[in-house]
Amino acid sequence: MNFNIISNLTEKFDTNKFNAYNHVVTYELRKELQRRGHTVHLVRDHDNRQPPQCDHTIAVSNVGMSKIRSNSHYRKQIRKSTKGKLCLWLDSDVGNWPDYDLVFCVNLSHNRNPRKFRYVGWAAGPERFKSAQQQKTAFIDAYMWGWYQGRYDHIYETLREVTESLDISTIQLVIEYNKIRRATWNEMTEAFTKSHYYICTQIGNWGLTNIEAATCGALLVIHRDLDRPKTWPSPLNHKLWSTAEELREILTEPVDVQANRSKAMKNSWQKVVNRIMEALA
Repeated sequence: MNFNIISNLTEKFDTNKFNAYNHVVTYELRKELQRRGHTVHLVRDHDNRQPPQCDHTIAVSNVGMSKIRSNSHYRKQIRKSTKGKLCLWLDSDVGNWPDYDLVFCVNLSHNRNPRKFRYVGWAAGPERFKSAQQQKTAFIDAYMWGWYQGRYDHIYETLREVTESLDISTIQLVIEYNKIRRATWNEMTEAFTKSHYYICTQIGNWGLTNIEAATCGALLVIHRDLDRPKTWPSPLNHKLWSTAEELREILTEPVDVQANRSKAMKNSWQKVVNRIMEALA
């Protein structure tokens, strides 16, 4: 089969410059589809030319998603070049998305239209995400100061106070969310391989960086107010905390890196693409 993937990558992409989840998704889907013998065309989301003919189209980037929804001419071009289904990769199951035939969700879908909203999941390649932990290290996701109407700012304050009081190394590539810069995929990979813990700072537990860190053997550490267990298709090894004392206890206990890694590796890009192919059948 022939696939068009709409993203902000071109065929001349450089993995050293990846700094967004849609870069990784496009790269991994393309690699696995090609491994199975399918042809994959990367369609740049800012390109207004007629895309090549294909059996199915998958929109991954936000720009591509928005153009299909809001630009009727572009949408007609995509439909004209697609023999089969027009699909959307979405990190939620919110909305109707009437312009798409299928919506591939990364979390468990509770949408009223389960035939259209299909769970496919996240994954991480174990050949890239390896365990190389030495000194006990915690990776801290970016602080979300002021986000969520500021109601979780006290969590970040406690987290900072506790980690600074312990004899533990910390890695925080981006201190505050959406400020200054994005960390590259290479930087994230290197940090995760060193980390015993991945401390979540955003609502929800099931994201690309979460599973990448867990595949390296990290234990996910999540405040109870940020926990959203209904989104978990197959929970990664994790511990919940509410108080400074609970967090301190978690960060001083031994970590079973291999057990965390083994559980995370039950998810794979092969399984993701299997679910996509089942939905398209």
